[in-house]
Amino acid sequence: APHWFFAGDALPSDPHAPLSAILGRDRLLAGAGNEREERRIDVRVPGLHNRANLAAAVAAALELGVPLDSIVAAIPSLALPAGRFERTVLATGATVVYDAYNASGSGTVAALEALSEERAAQKIAVLGGMAELGDESEPQHERAGRAAASSVDWLLAGGPFAAATVRGALRAGLPRQRIVEYATNHDAAEWLRKHARHDDLVLLKGSRTYRLEE
Repeated sequence: APHWFFAGDALPSDPHAPLSAILGRDRLLAGAGNEREERRIDVRVPGLHNRANLAAAVAAALELGVPLDSIVAAIPSLALPAGRFERTVLATGATVVYDAYNASGSGTVAALEALSEERAAQKIAVLGGMAELGDESEPQHERAGRAAASSVDWLLAGGPFAAATVRGALRAGLPRQRIVEYATNHDAAEWLRKHARHDDLVLLKGSRTYRLEE
């Protein structure tokens, strides 16, 4: 039977099922029955969603006959493409994570969840908005705001649906004084220049149309 895969902490109920699982952030469990092996791994891509992708890739490689030792050896070299959780350390000591190649509801939530796993003095999310969502625009921006409330110390919301992002964050319990609604990228940059400090982590997330690379 083909492997199935997941990332998390709960093992499947069938102890004989072939699987590939990333447990926590640094353990790989692969195989079936008495032939399951657990290995320590060095995963350098952030976020539960990327660990789930890695578990799927491991399952596929095992089905194709790639030795587990070779798979484990390759994992530290994995890296995300440009525009995906791309880090830049500023002269101030703050780190900017540019993840604005594109944005969807699930992608924005995944980026915020990845941010929540990071260590930083303060976590700041600049959400520039998600384009081309049609009737889902309002609810998806609210969803992003709710996710931000449990992931960040400060939320900067921009784009045409910023009010929905703010509404979601407020309803999820983020204090109003920790939310900034900005009109232009220049305004957001000026706020960051004044407030982002050493060891802070700033996430830039939004669709390409909002040009967060500015």
